[in-house]
Amino acid sequence: GHAMRPLFLLLRRTFSLQAPRQQGYSQTGPVRCYDGTAGAYTECGALHGRPMRMRLGGLRAIIVIVPSLFIGATLSKEGAAFLEENDIFVPDDDDD
Repeated sequence: GHAMRPLFLLLRRTFSLQAPRQQGYSQTGPVRCYDGTAGAYTECGALHGRPMRMRLGGLRAIIVIVPSLFIGATLSKEGAAFLEENDIFVPDDDDD
């Protein structure tokens, strides 16, 4: 129970989808994101600020995509071997 709590907090902080707080800015409410429905301009005509970027977003994507590709390739290979082994689908030699 209690031994896993620090690990859980570290993982939650690492993989949190909230934008990091900016230095010198005290935030009293929840993070408000610009959803794009109002256009690029505010009511007074100024441009909206740049959107916050997720830190290490490319690295996170690679960490998810690469293992997923390997898992998919392994499942496909094992599935094809199973089908061929049980004579469910055996490719003909003259198909080449």
